[in-house]
Amino acid sequence: MTDSEILATGPELVRQGVRGIEPVIEELISGAYREIQMLAYLLTPSAVQILELLSAAAERRVKVTIVVNSFRNQNPVMQKKLTKLSSHSPSVQVLDLDEKRKQLHAKVVVSDRLKAFVGSANFS
Repeated sequence: MTDSEILATGPELVRQGVRGIEPVIEELISGAYREIQMLAYLLTPSAVQILELLSAAAERRVKVTIVVNSFRNQNPVMQKKLTKLSSHSPSVQVLDLDEKRKQLHAKVVVSDRLKAFVGSANFS
């Protein structure tokens, strides 16, 4: 078995010593050397920092794949940022899961196929 850790999204648990998801996601993205895979149900403008980290990873020549649930239903600001990110970097691919009666509700970040975050909190 590999190491696993419970993470928190709320300040109450973080104050009690449970590690928050934000620093873990930052570590996964910043520490990647070859590949990052991200699955997201919802991206809001609060997730701009994640896209900035993914952009920095792409500049390091890390292959970045982002799969979003229904691109057309994402926040317009995030639509523009995702489009810009993928059009300005050949190592970034944004995929749209937009099929009737199918939903991508996963929230996942995988770094170099070695470490992963899997959770229920939206990237917002």
